[in-house]
Amino acid sequence: MLDAEGVCAVEIGETRADARVLVTMGKEVVLDSNVVSLHEVWEATSFELEKQQCSLPCVEEERAGMQERKAPPFSLTFAPEPTADAILAGSRAHRVAVVRQEGSNGDREMAASFHLAGFEAWDVHMSDLIEGRISLDKFRGVTFVGGFSYADTLDSAKGWAGSVLFSPQLKAQFRAFRDRADSFSLGVCNGCQLMALLGWVPGAENGDALPLEEQPRFIHNKSG
Repeated sequence: MLDAEGVCAVEIGETRADARVLVTMGKEVVLDSNVVSLHEVWEATSFELEKQQCSLPCVEEERAGMQERKAPPFSLTFAPEPTADAILAGSRAHRVAVVRQEGSNGDREMAASFHLAGFEAWDVHMSDLIEGRISLDKFRGVTFVGGFSYADTLDSAKGWAGSVLFSPQLKAQFRAFRDRADSFSLGVCNGCQLMALLGWVPGAENGDALPLEEQPRFIHNKSG
């Protein structure tokens, strides 16, 4: 497939069914180990750091769980296939804003996903909205990507939410977008935490945004 696209590539290995890593140089075996052992070496430093900030029993429980860790089963209700050329070449009438903030990630992958679904994906940074270079009014959908906005220094997505809630202009703009009958929104990971802090999810029973005092919060537990 790569050759057909003019991409130069060299095959250096292949997957195995026995969960082992085998590396050779010429005819000499330079590494022969199971994946679990190598994973333990890779994670060792992280576990030592966790011991400084988390419950020790929780750290040891997580470490012990690596011995029996298995890949989760995946199943789809449809057969994936490439997006039809007619969709990719269409007018892309529906615009979606892929909104990111300082510390966000996954925005390019999100934009690509919407592009392949036939949307016109726009890269929108919060600074664009704050400074009025663009508005949510022109979009049919908005998606808030994941990552660690402001490094989660103020807690999960609190800094991101604050940039909306403490700006009368943005607060009104976000509320107007949410209240539209023809709009949709998606929040992933940190973006979902943002939507919770904005009161968009889970939302009140009457469909309105959830009051501030009823919004869900991430709190510390025994694991840290």
